Amino acid sequence: MKKADFWLIGILLLCAVAAKWLLLPQKDADPVVAVYVNKEKAASFSLYEDTEAVIEGKNGLSLTLAIEEGSACVKHADCPDKVCMQTAPIHKTNESILCLPAQIVITIASAEESEYDSIAR
Repeated sequence: MKKADFWLIGILLLCAVAAKWLLLPQKDADPVVAVYVNKEKAASFSLYEDTEAVIEGKNGLSLTLAIEEGSACVKHADCPDKVCMQTAPIHKTNESILCLPAQIVITIASAEESEYDSIAR
């Protein structure tokens, strides 16, 4: 191998490392569990603090939100179909649980409010 070959391999390795670093998704600082009732923010909880809360929705319906070990799920719901209870626990930014009869949306969001979504960043 010639000296130029070693330089070429070195430059290609540097480009690969730089590309990997630039393309890695950025970690959100302290994600929160945001709860919206009828499109209005009703509550916000830390994803890293284990808690259980009763959320009052529309039409006299409510649900019990449980945050355990870095994920959020619905433990109990008054709605007739209980689809929100069957949804898998959420733990990544922009994942959501919906309860349509109660008009409740539970989503994982970044602690810092921004007008841009994660795709625009």
